[in-house]
Amino acid sequence: LRLDLIEEASYPLALILQELAVVVPIFSYFFIGELVGGSDVVGGDYFTFAAIGISVSLMLDAVLSSFGKVLQRSQNRGQFEYLLSEPVPWLFLPFAMNLYRVMFGVLNGFLILGLAEVLGADILWGNLPEFLLLMLLGFGASTAVGLLAASVMVVAKRSQPMLTLYSLAASLLGGALFSVDQLPAWLRFFSY
Repeated sequence: LRLDLIEEASYPLALILQELAVVVPIFSYFFIGELVGGSDVVGGDYFTFAAIGISVSLMLDAVLSSFGKVLQRSQNRGQFEYLLSEPVPWLFLPFAMNLYRVMFGVLNGFLILGLAEVLGADILWGNLPEFLLLMLLGFGASTAVGLLAASVMVVAKRSQPMLTLYSLAASLLGGALFSVDQLPAWLRFFSY
C-alpha cells in the first residue's frame, strides 16, 4: 500500500488525468439521460441507472485488472521473484497486492455516485448494505477471473487480451448501461 501511494504521488499529473478520465464520462451520461428521459425498463431515470452501472463497473474493473498490472509491473522491474519470496502467505498475496488499486477503484466508484447525485441522480443510499453485499460477491468473482488472467500473464507474458474480452462481454451482457431485458432472448441467456 505504501509503495503504491508513493508511486502515485510521484506522478501527480498522471493521477489528475486518470481521475478526469473517470469523472468526465458521467457528464455525457447526464446529457444522454436528459435526452431520453425516464423509462420503466431501467426502473426510473436513465442517468441514475447509468451512474450506478458505471460505478459498479469501475469498482469491479479495479479488482479484475489490478493483480495483473501489479504482477506485470513487478516483472518489468525485476521484482517478481522478490515478491514471491516475501514471508507472506500465498493465499493472502493477491489481496495484499491488490489493496491499493481496489481501494482506489472503490473510492472512484463512490465519487461517481456522489457526483451523479449532485447532478440530480436519485441514489437510494438506504440500500447501501445490500449494494455492499453484492459488491463483495462481485469482488470475489472478479478476483478469480483476475487471478486467472494474471496466471496466463506469468506464462505468456501478456494477459490483457483475455481481460479485454471479458470486460467487453461483461459490459455488454451485464446491464451496466442498459437493461438486460432489452437484449434479444438468445443473448439474454448468456447474460444470466
